[in-house]
Amino acid sequence: MNLADIQRQLNKSTKATEILETVDKMTTQERQEIKKWGRTVARLRREGSFADLLHAEIKVSDLTVKEIAALCNTSSASINKWKGGEVYPAVHYLYRLAKCLHPVTDVSSAYMLYTTKINAERA
Repeated sequence: MNLADIQRQLNKSTKATEILETVDKMTTQERQEIKKWGRTVARLRREGSFADLLHAEIKVSDLTVKEIAALCNTSSASINKWKGGEVYPAVHYLYRLAKCLHPVTDVSSAYMLYTTKINAERA
C-alpha cells in the first residue's frame, strides 16, 4: 500500500464519519424522505425519462435550481426546461450537471447515464 492509497482510505473514513454524524442528527421523517427519494432515483435511473431523473436528482441534492444553474453556467429557466422535459441540454451541460449533482461519486458514470437516456428518448 503506497501513500496515495493510505490517503484515499483516510478520506473515505472521514467522509463516512461525517455522513454518520449527519444521519444521527436527522429526524425519522427526514430519514424516510431520503429513503423514498433514494428509491425513486434508483428506479428512474433504470426506467424513467431524463427529465424525471433530473427532477428527482435535484430534489435529492442539497442544491437549489438557482445554485445548479450558476454551477452549470446557465440560467434557472434552462434548468427548469430540462426538468420539465421541454428540451434536452447540450452535451457540455450534461457533463456540468453530472459534476454538480454527483461531485463525490463517479462523474463519468452519471454523464454516460444522462447521454444514454437522452439518446434512447430521441430514437
